[in-house]
Amino acid sequence: MAEQPEGRLQRRLQKLVEARGGYLPKKNHGNMITVKGLSDLSFTFKGWSVYWEVKLPETKNNVSVAQGIHMRLARKAGGITAIISTLEQAAIILDWLEQCYDKEYNIQQIFNDADEFYRRNNLDDGTKY
Repeated sequence: MAEQPEGRLQRRLQKLVEARGGYLPKKNHGNMITVKGLSDLSFTFKGWSVYWEVKLPETKNNVSVAQGIHMRLARKAGGITAIISTLEQAAIILDWLEQCYDKEYNIQQIFNDADEFYRRNNLDDGTKY
């Protein structure tokens, strides 16, 4: 069975996160008892919980209702969320989080900065779905 393009992107994103010092637990592939809509990549980076829904550039707006709900719940609980469709987007967010870490930002300071950062970089936090 050939790997799907979204799976290749996910694996490249995992390698990027790990190379930057993030921790990704083993990927849980869905089955009939898995909760629907969980993020494709959930990981810890610089002490923060990060939740990324991975979409190919041509399907980046195809976020399900369940995925949107989980993104909003993660954000409400203090997680950093995003819809990621390129390695460049991922690197931009990781760079920003490293800057926040270097400035010793707490989660409230990150959220105070996040909306403008996402808007300025044309990024999607996944909470509008």
